[in-house]
Amino acid sequence: MLVGRDQVVAGVRRALRERRACLVVGPPGSGRTALLRAVGDQLAVDGTGAAGLAGRECAAGSPLLAAAPLLRETGVEAATPLEVYTRLPTALRAQGTVVLVDDADHLDHPTAVLVAQLGRARVPLVLGAVDAGGLPQVLRDVLAVTLQEPVVLPPLTPDEVLALAASLVGDELDVPSAARLVRAAAGLPEHVHELVTAGHVGNAPVDDAGARLTWDRLTPRLRERVAERLAELAPSARDLVELVCVATELPRDAVSPQAADDAHAA
Repeated sequence: MLVGRDQVVAGVRRALRERRACLVVGPPGSGRTALLRAVGDQLAVDGTGAAGLAGRECAAGSPLLAAAPLLRETGVEAATPLEVYTRLPTALRAQGTVVLVDDADHLDHPTAVLVAQLGRARVPLVLGAVDAGGLPQVLRDVLAVTLQEPVVLPPLTPDEVLALAASLVGDELDVPSAARLVRAAAGLPEHVHELVTAGHVGNAPVDDAGARLTWDRLTPRLRERVAERLAELAPSARDLVELVCVATELPRDAVSPQAADDAHAA
């Protein structure tokens, strides 16, 4: 379920109607994959073909692996790389197919060149990435011509976080659970999904006050996200976070101002 993304989806659809490439940007967990999936579903309802590829499916030593579904659908999977670069754009444009590229900032060079060829041929493109600066240079060059402004995925508002949680749980949350969820999710839909999954069980308490979340376990994805964030911290800030997790509260003068500032900023 997409919550709080109606304007973003409308912006993507508007760019496609104007036959412009569209870049959707947002931090990890902001719902880029879900948004591209929703756009694809809407295009299917409208009778417009859509095909996808994902940058994270690129594999070292296997050029164009991520584009394999596209190649199969158009019947050019047995062609040489040069033929792929020339024939695939023509086939997709003739079919009126929209190409949805998730994690475009993780494309390997051969696949990035292919996507750039699609853009030059005016095949409708929707790309998802953390930011434009992380895209391969060959894609940035093409988007400089065909892109107006990236479509930014803003954080969900507290009300949107709670609406998404209610749709997942089947009931509104009680006040303590709602407050903790809003604080921990930081407006990121994926975090809401993972936190609700981790905190809600089938026999969780539900009464007139609402459903209660009890976080006594971590999902694998949530554990991965926590590890990613900790790895980004400076050593002093990471030590401070671990200390606070154990001690719960510390007087500010018990740690260096720089470590406290780094941890707070992170």
